[in-house]
Amino acid sequence: MKQKNQHTRFSQTQWEHLTNLNIGAGNLTHWARDSVYRLFWNDKPEHLYEWSLQQKFKHCDWVTYSLAGRKFYDPIEKTKLGDNYLIGRFIQVYSKMVNWSNEPIYPIVWVSSPPKSLHFHALEFHNGIKPATRAKAFRNRFGTLTQLPKDLYKSVIKSTRTTNWMNCLTYGDRGHNQLITSLHKPRKQSEYPMELMGTMNSSIKGQKRMIEAHRQADIDFEQQLLAILNG
Repeated sequence: MKQKNQHTRFSQTQWEHLTNLNIGAGNLTHWARDSVYRLFWNDKPEHLYEWSLQQKFKHCDWVTYSLAGRKFYDPIEKTKLGDNYLIGRFIQVYSKMVNWSNEPIYPIVWVSSPPKSLHFHALEFHNGIKPATRAKAFRNRFGTLTQLPKDLYKSVIKSTRTTNWMNCLTYGDRGHNQLITSLHKPRKQSEYPMELMGTMNSSIKGQKRMIEAHRQADIDFEQQLLAILNG
């Protein structure tokens, strides 16, 4: 019997608490964008590529999300928002994306390092999420913080369907910091479609967390079953 996997999801408040730990007063640059962070945090492109060769998703898009040249303000406080808030908002885009499309997605995400303007690159493995849904999710999370163009694909989002994963992984790793991500499922689905991930690699940080969560769910179920049988 399959059990529902419990994966950690950070709310906006929890993300800000974690990311504010190394942010000094007046510093709007998030510590995860520091190039030093990349040296010990990014997964090896070779490990990610090996995994990509046997994953089971139907499609993969190489997507760039650019926040360059835009100022973001809290809609109530009217104060300028820093990277810590914007990175947290970007992670939430994927939750909106999967719930509106009713399709899971596994994104491998990188964020730019200064002095480059804030932007994200992502390899998005999915089964049919439409460009319009991606744009709608992005607008939902950022549209109240800044003025966005009517067509996001003209200046904010660039998306290309690809199977050239190694070049994308190498480009993402070079000059960008990887953000830890995991498989996102629609809220309506009770179980994570782990079969789409193929054989996961514990050397990949996000996948290691998923493996551990899945293993713990199996242990909890076995203990519950034993308790019933011995009760």
